[in-house]
Amino acid sequence: DEQLVTINAGGEANATNSGTRRRTVLQSMLVRANYSLLDRYLLTGSVRRDGSSRFGPNNRWGVFSAISAGWVLSEENFFRSVPVLRGADFLKLRASTGTLGNQDIGDYRYSAPIEQNRLGYPFGGNVQAGATQLQFSNPDIKWQSNRQDNVGFDLNAMDNRLSFTADAYRSTSTGLLVSAPLPWSLGVGLDPARRPVVNAGSMRNTGTEFGLTYRYGSGAPAAFRLNTTASLTTVKNTVLSLGNEGQPLFDETNIARTAVGSPLGTFYVVRTAGIFQSAAEVAAWKVQPNAQPGDVRYVDANGDGIINDDDRVESGNGTPKYSGGLFFDGGLGAWDFGLNLRGAGGFKIFNASRYWTDRMDDPSNYRAGFAPWTPQNPSTTTPRALAVGNDNTRYASDRWIEKGDYLRVQNIVIGVRIPESLMSQLGGSQPVSARLYLNAQNVHTFTGYSNWDPETLGYGNPLGRGIDEGRVYPNVRTFSLGVDLRL
Repeated sequence: DEQLVTINAGGEANATNSGTRRRTVLQSMLVRANYSLLDRYLLTGSVRRDGSSRFGPNNRWGVFSAISAGWVLSEENFFRSVPVLRGADFLKLRASTGTLGNQDIGDYRYSAPIEQNRLGYPFGGNVQAGATQLQFSNPDIKWQSNRQDNVGFDLNAMDNRLSFTADAYRSTSTGLLVSAPLPWSLGVGLDPARRPVVNAGSMRNTGTEFGLTYRYGSGAPAAFRLNTTASLTTVKNTVLSLGNEGQPLFDETNIARTAVGSPLGTFYVVRTAGIFQSAAEVAAWKVQPNAQPGDVRYVDANGDGIINDDDRVESGNGTPKYSGGLFFDGGLGAWDFGLNLRGAGGFKIFNASRYWTDRMDDPSNYRAGFAPWTPQNPSTTTPRALAVGNDNTRYASDRWIEKGDYLRVQNIVIGVRIPESLMSQLGGSQPVSARLYLNAQNVHTFTGYSNWDPETLGYGNPLGRGIDEGRVYPNVRTFSLGVDLRL
């Protein structure tokens, strides 16, 4: 049961104050049973019932269950007789299936609250205080259901210094909770907090997960020690159904389309084929008769001889096909160190920020190094400058789509233990251990993406994942020096 009270106050003498109060309740009941036979046959089952105040009175409760089974082969008598398994210390096969609920939406989204004195209306020659409906409601929204099926194994070898895990999974989400895109004529604009939340169909993620850990070191205080961990996850996303009779959904920018059979939030744009360098190239292209050298060349995907939104095609999405990390943790004597690397690949980013700084029909906000096409500068990436709206500034084109692959040096830490003999000279009745360390976060990101950060994406709507409008502050590089003291 969470209650949040907010009071807004200004610093000026005549400022007015306002306040809000919000209450959120989540109740859960869980029953779990575990069974083990001979320490090798394992079975676990659970049932939970969750209730959330974020849904209407008719749909507040959901029931979710899970079951898993495991077989510890290394406890079987025949295990050591299998040649390929003789070097293993532990081997376990496992499988599971289960369902969980998702209530990740704002409070009171099932209702349509009315706020008094929010807007003024002319009436009787004076402006009278009025009331307005804050958001569109959907009293029928309910729990999103996420089911995951998994098979995998755990393996230890080399006197348990080497650990390896592998999993294959299938995750199916039904009743997806999304903010329904609505026409601007309804007065909600791009604000997702004012659009109704709906259960819009289902989707599936399939893939694999791998984890590898190796521990090196004898354990002696002065010996070199190193733990190395690597992880890799792959994913394939597919939309299975949509709740609006199968009609594709678009995000607020009208760039990312969600359609049955495709990944969630797939970019749907007109393809480009470089820039015209001569009048002969324009004449040969035929479908852009009014183009000039220096203009963007677009692809007539449907073959009707006209370039328009009917030529839009799917051009990638913002969901990484693979992601992973590499982690080192070790030391030598009194010194210790750590290094974390993390990365992802196989995904695209729609760089909307670059669109606003490259479109050339605004009088300011051009990016550094901006060099439009001219006869003396025959650019193959940036078209000629025009002062009014034109096809060169077409928003829905793949000219603004970039690869989002990256590798980030996430964290580096170096520490040293201060000798106890030195600490004892500081006095005190109890021994004190101390460690001095230097830590650096977000040290560097290796990426070909041209904007701030390939991770700072989106604006709260999963239908538009991968669209970078520059709204989110990038990850900050931080250096810190500190001391750990233990009594």
